[in-house]
Amino acid sequence: MKLKQTTSVAFSSLAAAAMVFSSLFIHIPIPGGFGFLNICDAFIIAFSFYFSPVYSAGAAIAGGALSDFLLGYSAYVPATVICKSIIALSVSLTARKKNTIIVSVSALVSGLIQSGLYFMYEFFILKYGAGAAVNIPYNIGQTVASLIIAVLIIKVINKTGLDKKIDRS
Repeated sequence: MKLKQTTSVAFSSLAAAAMVFSSLFIHIPIPGGFGFLNICDAFIIAFSFYFSPVYSAGAAIAGGALSDFLLGYSAYVPATVICKSIIALSVSLTARKKNTIIVSVSALVSGLIQSGLYFMYEFFILKYGAGAAVNIPYNIGQTVASLIIAVLIIKVINKTGLDKKIDRS
């Protein structure tokens, strides 16, 4: 394995660990037992801004799925794998231009798609019926909060010059 690949794998592992850590220690259960709010998506967005789609999706899947599992929401793992990979892929693919506005729109749109996918998963697969609609505003709020936090993380990384040391390939 080349040094570049080894570095990308190492950073992917660190990103997944940050996602899990943030979910385990900063999570708010949604009333009624329908999942939880967290800032895992902020780390997915920030990491995906700098890394390739493959490493971004891998870290997002590992971090999101492990968070669900460790917090006792293993029924959500299949939906999380799909939703978090969509966010990571959309951000990573649009981040090549390094335009924060375009990436923010991409993250927002993919977050809204995530809200819809979680609703469909809860409605059809988990059989929550109309009760699944309770989560929609929470998921949208989580998307907006995560986007704001991710932009702040990206600004700090750029301001410190760490962005110059990251190779997206």
